[in-house]
Amino acid sequence: MRKIAVYVSFMNDRYRAQLRTAASEQGFDLDFYDCSRDSAALLDRIGDYEIIYGHPDPAWLKRADRLRWLCSDFAGVEKYLDEAIWPSQGCLLSNSSGAYGPAIAEHIVMVLLMLLRRMPEYQSALAERSWPCLTPIRSLAGSQVVALGTGDVGRSAARRLKALGASVTGVCRSGRSEEPAFDRVLPIGRLDELLPQADSETGRGGAYKNGDYQVDEMNIVYDEVSACFTVNLKVSWKGSGISAQTPEDGVVIRCLNPPKKEGTP
Repeated sequence: MRKIAVYVSFMNDRYRAQLRTAASEQGFDLDFYDCSRDSAALLDRIGDYEIIYGHPDPAWLKRADRLRWLCSDFAGVEKYLDEAIWPSQGCLLSNSSGAYGPAIAEHIVMVLLMLLRRMPEYQSALAERSWPCLTPIRSLAGSQVVALGTGDVGRSAARRLKALGASVTGVCRSGRSEEPAFDRVLPIGRLDELLPQADSETGRGGAYKNGDYQVDEMNIVYDEVSACFTVNLKVSWKGSGISAQTPEDGVVIRCLNPPKKEGTP
């Protein structure tokens, strides 16, 4: 029987049963591997599988003689983009973009609330058995939020932030989105004018203060040719003389879905 390998760490009995049923209906048998401990076992048998779901080491793929489809459980698949790692040119690569919207959006809301309500400072104080009253604190209600990206994660975050009373501006290449949770959507070229208006961001040369630290400088530049953001950031801690900043060339963040090159479908 044709075979599928599942190489992830989040399986449970219900997931396994659902996958076995779906695979059997298509004429496949499944083998499950826990990526936290079964790497050697998968590598020994990787040549048996037509489909692999998960994130195997790219160096293993040359041994996957029967491989026709690698379905990554990650949204980012940059490590698999080198054509030299594949056993044949006919292999299909797909990612799991669209599966993480709710989870990451909830994480975004959690982090924003912790920062606005100064939870890291409270946690440090509580560890020292101190009970300070830290003011001022801020609320998401009435805040101006800029979302870099209007895809699945951006839309999911915008819905939750909007429900908590924030005004959300989406930024994307086209400057368009049908998601009603965005109060407005603008093209990337207008990012510089938006950052000074955002309550949680600053524009070039501005400063955002929150308790014991402040963002002294922030600069975000988008390059359309490479579809990358370059972020330069400098943070300092008040009264300590301590500061930290990104490397001189900044931190480069690549878009998950870069624009296609001219002449490609």
